This record gives sequence, C-alpha cells and structure tokens, in this order.
Amino acid sequence: MDKKKVGAFLAGKRLVLGLSEKQMSNLLGCNRTTVMRIEKGLSGIRRNNVANVAQAYQVSIKELTEMCDYETSHVPDAPMLVTTEDLKFLVTVSEGLKTPMSMTLIYGLLSHRKQSTG
Repeated sequence: MDKKKVGAFLAGKRLVLGLSEKQMSNLLGCNRTTVMRIEKGLSGIRRNNVANVAQAYQVSIKELTEMCDYETSHVPDAPMLVTTEDLKFLVTVSEGLKTPMSMTLIYGLLSHRKQSTG
C-alpha cells in the first residue's frame, strides 16, 4: 500500500466534501490525529475499516480496497448509515434554516430519532 498516495487521495476528497479533519474524525468515530496521520500517509487503513472510511469519504469500497492493495473479498461491507426515511426526516427538519446543519447536529437528530422510534 502506498500510504502517501492513499492519504493524499483521501485528503483531497475530504476537502471537496468541505469537511475539516475534526468533522471527518467525528464521522469515522476516531480522533482528529488519526485522520491527520492517514491523510499524511503516516498510517494505513486497517482492512476492517476500509468500508467505513470509504463511506465517510464518499468513495467506492472497491476503489479504496484496490488503492490499499487488499483483496475485495476480505473487506466487510459498510452498513447503511442513512436510510431514505432518515433523509426525508432531515429534509423536513432543515426546511427554513438559513445555514446548513452541522454533522454533529445531523447525527444527534438521527440518533434521537432512532431511539424514539424503536
């Protein structure tokens, strides 16, 4: 695995998404230092994390798996984090807001919604 190449690719994707290292770390459930180390090519991505990293950076699991030189069959699929119903709920909640919702607020709302509905 060329860690520097993978890291530069992911850093570019994060910037295109308009996310800070901290926001990306919140999506991944890790600390900001981990994101920084991966994006600078100082750390690789563990095989069992490829699917979650791909989902957070909005790249295909296949593309990231190939960049990391992993066998596709050895990488677990990412769970669906946001359902169609979740998206409809977020659209309804966000109507009339003057600024976009933060990722923290989005996950908080979805978490509360899932706890409330069962």
